[in-house]
Amino acid sequence: MNTNLYGRRTAMMGLCLAMLCAAGTRQGDVLLPDAECRAFLKQMEQSTQAHNALKARFLQERRLALFDDVLKMKGYFYYRKPGQIRWEFIDPYASIMLLLEDGRTERFEIIGGRAVKARTDDRQISGEALSQILRWLKGDLEPATKDFDVQLYRGATARLVLRPKSESLAAFLSKIEFEIDSRSYVVLAISLWEGEDDVTVIRFLDLDVNPLLPDGLFDADAPRLLTEGER
Repeated sequence: MNTNLYGRRTAMMGLCLAMLCAAGTRQGDVLLPDAECRAFLKQMEQSTQAHNALKARFLQERRLALFDDVLKMKGYFYYRKPGQIRWEFIDPYASIMLLLEDGRTERFEIIGGRAVKARTDDRQISGEALSQILRWLKGDLEPATKDFDVQLYRGATARLVLRPKSESLAAFLSKIEFEIDSRSYVVLAISLWEGEDDVTVIRFLDLDVNPLLPDGLFDADAPRLLTEGER
């Protein structure tokens, strides 16, 4: 047997297996009937609407079918009702991404300790994907379910799979998967699929519900990195 060919096949199989595991495709998950899915969404909507704020550490991995390397990033995530999100990336480089209440997305690179406005970075999360994430964090689930075909799987945690109905959205976001705690209904992980092979996986750690958030956290006019004490 050609050992080089065998090695390449083995590496490709390992990469595919890693992608499936990271995106939440798990053996033993059971697809639930539509009625149970609707009941779960109703319970989740009622629970998440009581979340006025969230914060967490996050780990993000981006996998592209054309490349062997996985782009890994980490940082801090913040949400405040009714519609503000902040992603603060600290590794491998420092940057800030804000979703504001008016729907605007602003990105900043940290250069010399100062925030400098940046153009869209496709290694991070698109504005449209942020808007969809926001709907689910704030419990605004009825509009979301109108735009997507939704399936619910049960396993160790709940997994919601959303496939967009519109061709325009499906052109760059083929599906979104939410891993959800079945008791608290908080989102544990999000997988954003572009086509069938490219995926960005975001996993939340040390999630804090309704924390007291620092002033100026969502200020797009004078953004700054938080200190360790503020985080």
